[in-house]
Amino acid sequence: MSHRRVDLAVHFVAACLAVGSAALTAAAQKAKVESQVLLTAEPGVQYAISPKGQHVAAVVLRGSRQVMVYDGTDGPRFDEILRLQNVNGGYVAFSDDGNRYAYFGRVGQEFVVVVDGKEVHRGAWDPQLAAIAQSPVHQLGFTPGSKHWYVILLKRDPARQHWQMVIDGAAGPVSEDIIQPLWSPDGEHHAYLQKIDPGTAQPRQALIVDAKTAPYLAGEPQWTADSKHLFTKRIVPRVIGMEVLADGQPIMRADGIQLYMAPTGPGVLGVAWAAPPNGARHAFLTVGNRKVPGSECTDGAGLSNVFISSDAKHFAARCRTWIMTDGKKGQEYAEGVSNASFTADGRSVYQGRTNNKSFLIVGDQESDAYSLIIQPSTGTRANGNLTNLEQAPATIRGNKVGYIARSTLNGAEYVVVVDGKKMPALNATSLTFSPDGSRFAFLAGHPAQSPNVDGTAYTNMTVDPAIGNIGFQGTFQWSADNKHVAWITAAQQGVFGVGLDGKLIAAIGMPRYLKFTADGKHLVWLVRAPPGSIAFVDGEKVLELPDNLALVNEADIRWSFPEDGTIVFIAQDGDAMKRFKITPGSETSVETALAKAK
Repeated sequence: MSHRRVDLAVHFVAACLAVGSAALTAAAQKAKVESQVLLTAEPGVQYAISPKGQHVAAVVLRGSRQVMVYDGTDGPRFDEILRLQNVNGGYVAFSDDGNRYAYFGRVGQEFVVVVDGKEVHRGAWDPQLAAIAQSPVHQLGFTPGSKHWYVILLKRDPARQHWQMVIDGAAGPVSEDIIQPLWSPDGEHHAYLQKIDPGTAQPRQALIVDAKTAPYLAGEPQWTADSKHLFTKRIVPRVIGMEVLADGQPIMRADGIQLYMAPTGPGVLGVAWAAPPNGARHAFLTVGNRKVPGSECTDGAGLSNVFISSDAKHFAARCRTWIMTDGKKGQEYAEGVSNASFTADGRSVYQGRTNNKSFLIVGDQESDAYSLIIQPSTGTRANGNLTNLEQAPATIRGNKVGYIARSTLNGAEYVVVVDGKKMPALNATSLTFSPDGSRFAFLAGHPAQSPNVDGTAYTNMTVDPAIGNIGFQGTFQWSADNKHVAWITAAQQGVFGVGLDGKLIAAIGMPRYLKFTADGKHLVWLVRAPPGSIAFVDGEKVLELPDNLALVNEADIRWSFPEDGTIVFIAQDGDAMKRFKITPGSETSVETALAKAK
């Protein structure tokens, strides 16, 4: 959240449920619209909205004092509420689930940390330190899982600055360098290096685990996915080499080691390397502390990446020209291989290139040769199983694999391949699968692209080709039950609409934030319709908002869908920030929208 001080008197309206002041169309009688006023303020006050789009917070003035207003409730009054260095210049830190919040302010010569509206920590305000670092609070936030709050404090004594972490009110040991905690995935454990006497000729450090000094010295802490084990590394004294420790116990040694934690369970893989005095430097793969036979790579880049399936049952490692999967070395490709990913049934997927031709390898099956196989342009994790944020080798969902390829490097003739079935297409892009992988969609055409769903091209929703490539905006949206797919399309020049299962609905304005509800029964979006915006449910207008609409930043979480079947979002309505709740009527559904569509 960004905020600037505004010299105004703010009148806060207590939170209450009432029919919103925004104008409703006649069609909205099929849906019930309620609004909760969270804050009323003049222009200049800016807001922070929680990750799930459910809560809103803002710093406002109450006379000469500042308060944090959260969902319509004033917090304590401060001389000033200060920015958080770890929240992109904002004033409030939200937990990952969006249901907790934390901030801090100054009262006289003290600072106060507030979590969930209650004071949890208080300390002395050091004007000299504040002049140097702007704040005594270095970090403030929540652990993974949102259960615990923590604050890292910057302090000063006559000799030097030092840092201290407080978790749920319990203070840990002091460090004379910045504390950078590594949290276990469940948020219940942490580890960091404590620096002692960093400016001396022989600086010391200690490993802190759960606020206690470990009985051994090591660095580079990494937690296993099940949060039960801590792996660390240390340089072996008087020996050129590195040692890996599991919970403080040495388990293997090499000249150098990079560890990769499995995405679930206690598994850990490693890439170790050795540089014999009279031999070439080589790398090899380890599972736990056991070397994988045949994994030696003497290429200059070594084993550059390791990939682990989302269920942690399969792994792959890449040398420059080959990939090893589950301990079996694959075919070599002289011009290199790509990242690897996995299907749900454990088949590895990667690209290989040789003799100026590209191939997609799925399990033991090699595709036809193409001049180029295009890697997906969106998303860096295929099936959630890439261990590092890199481009996926193909589009993968469950056991389904699809890709777009072309026979000539510079031509527009493409082929879309889904589970081995080829579909020729011009300028194909944006291949996606439905949630269970049973259906697919992509764009194709020249110069204006049109959707193709399950092999059927919907050219009836493409503008005049002379207008250019504006026949599709954004991405395909699938319903959770895989029955429906929607997209934003250009119905004609200057007129946009929503494509739903090949039919055009609501050709008005420019739709935004298109989304199916969690149960797949409804389709919602907003349309910019100057001087304001209109909320649609299943093609029906349900709510009109003025032009100064303000929503959360992430497009995929602008809507919230509670289990009671309602549709919730936060927006600005005039001078008020409101939470809107829409209850669709019995006459409104995706099916009724299709029945009325062209």
